[in-house]
Amino acid sequence: NTVDVFTTSLGGLLGLMLLPEEPSLWLERLVVAGCVFAFISVKRVFFPTPPARPDTTMGTRMVFLFLSIIGTGCTFGGIALGIYEVPEVEGTALGASDDSLQLALLCTGFGLLTVSMFIDRWRLKTARPPPRRRK
Repeated sequence: NTVDVFTTSLGGLLGLMLLPEEPSLWLERLVVAGCVFAFISVKRVFFPTPPARPDTTMGTRMVFLFLSIIGTGCTFGGIALGIYEVPEVEGTALGASDDSLQLALLCTGFGLLTVSMFIDRWRLKTARPPPRRRK
């Protein structure tokens, strides 16, 4: 589900933000995994995931997963550019400002998430009507 991928990424980012300066490896694993688990649990309580259709191909599932992961990364990258100053981005090779790069990342991210949501709802979750019986 597209919202599951987005929620998992959001929980992981929040877990990374909660860590101290130099966390131990086990503390990092516990905090990030705990935040991801908490976010997914809350999401599943309020927005249960419908069951998957058994007749979808592996290729359709992989395209959906690819689009939702790249869309989530672009969206969070655009949000991060709006929050943090990134001096390496200001002089990009294409001559684009960081504001136009932020807008491009946000639009691309939301667009890919929208496409993956439609693939998810129409191809992976929507039940097909039963076949007609011939008389």
